[in-house]
Amino acid sequence: MTFPEEPGLAVYTRSAGAPYTAGVANESDPEPGPRPGTMARIVRDALHGLSPRERWGWVLTVLGLLVILAGVLHLTSATIGGPIHEFRERRAYNQVKTAAHEAIPVTFALGLAGLAIVLAGARLRASGRRSRD
Repeated sequence: MTFPEEPGLAVYTRSAGAPYTAGVANESDPEPGPRPGTMARIVRDALHGLSPRERWGWVLTVLGLLVILAGVLHLTSATIGGPIHEFRERRAYNQVKTAAHEAIPVTFALGLAGLAIVLAGARLRASGRRSRD
């Protein structure tokens, strides 16, 4: 990377050897200026390269992570117990401990279910890669 005479602009060299100035239109560019939707285009191209099994595998993985997050938030909300407006309204240690112990079975079940869904998604992605190759 080299810096031109104008402060604040960096020149990047492309593989073809033509310099590219960030934020400035270049004569060799088919589309001058910054390209809109670049991140969306990258994601779309990545998804088009996947088989349907791999796509469903990613969906299952994300769903499993969301189920695990729901379990964590369930335990957190059980221990917090609602908004505290004044110091004297706080919950005692025994109340928090009891609420946490009551919430642990549901949290554990959500965590295991989320883990199973993530593993199923990983197996589906792996089988999609094998069938594509």
